[in-house]
Amino acid sequence: MRERDDLLDEVEKGRRKVEDELKWKKEQFKYLEEAHEKLLDQFKVSKHEWEQEKSALLDEVSLLKTRLDSQIWTTGHLENRLKLCNQVLAHEETRRKYLEAEISELKMRFGNIFLNSRTQKLEIEEKKLMIEELEDDIPSIQEKLLLQEKSLSGSNKLVLTVEAELKAKNIEMKNLIDQMEARLRKSEDLVNDLKSEKTNLLEDFMKLSLDREILIGFIGGIEEEEHKTREVGAVSSANQNIQEKLLSQEKFLSDSKQLALIVEDEMEAKQLEMENLIALIDELKSEKINLLEDIMKLTTDREILFGFIEGLCDRISKFSAEDAEMMRFLGRIVHSLDSDELFDSLKENKNSLLFSPATNKQHLVIEERSPLTQLLTAA
Repeated sequence: MRERDDLLDEVEKGRRKVEDELKWKKEQFKYLEEAHEKLLDQFKVSKHEWEQEKSALLDEVSLLKTRLDSQIWTTGHLENRLKLCNQVLAHEETRRKYLEAEISELKMRFGNIFLNSRTQKLEIEEKKLMIEELEDDIPSIQEKLLLQEKSLSGSNKLVLTVEAELKAKNIEMKNLIDQMEARLRKSEDLVNDLKSEKTNLLEDFMKLSLDREILIGFIGGIEEEEHKTREVGAVSSANQNIQEKLLSQEKFLSDSKQLALIVEDEMEAKQLEMENLIALIDELKSEKINLLEDIMKLTTDREILFGFIEGLCDRISKFSAEDAEMMRFLGRIVHSLDSDELFDSLKENKNSLLFSPATNKQHLVIEERSPLTQLLTAA
């Protein structure tokens, strides 16, 4: 009986000891369970924050990618526009050089016309002076002619011969003057032709003077007066022809001045068009500089965007490393629980808790890559 009591006492003591150990283990398990729940809550909060930040980062990356594509398209459009501007600029430069050459040629032509007009004007002034001198001599010669007409009947044959010769000389002079007028319409040899014709006229007058002296030697004083009279008529005819020639030269000079004014107007129009082209070229150059600045700015923005994307990738890698570290930490906790043989009953309670409806609902919420999901599956 006593042995039975001792055995009961030992059993009671063992039971109390086991109960105390079980109570201590329950408290330890409760503490660990609270720590596990706390870590689980922290992980859920961290996961929620990470998901939000991940979504925000993905949205930002998508926005930056869209912006990058837009910037690339804008850059291509600006490059095409720059090529077009360069083509237009080259075309306008070629046109400007052509206009400069044309303006230079017009200036040269205008200079030649101006020199010719000035030379012709000097020639006309000289002819006018000669005509004025001849007009001053004509009245006195005409008076002498009227006085000598009464005494010319005896020398008609000689006079007729002289008149015929004078007519021939007049015809020759007219022909020479016509040739001079034809040569005036040509080009730069106008002045030389006039001087040559003038020399021929002087030679003809010298020939007439020689003929007059011969005539004076044959017919005497009366015949000499008759010859003078005829010479005055020839000189009058020559003066009339010279006046007609001077009028023709004045008309040619007027036409030359009008042509010079037309050329000057054309030069002013070409100058204005050239100034407009220069302004357009300056505007195209300014637009080209602005396009280059925009391209440089887009390149800088692209480099900044690439740097930002690299930073995002680094942050994502950092979050993944932290996620893996937390998974390893929770794995060590579960492994420490699995290695304790005294917690078989607690593991059964844990398994029943894991397969409860609440836990299954939690499984639906957590992602497949979550460390807790892997831990629960392993357990």
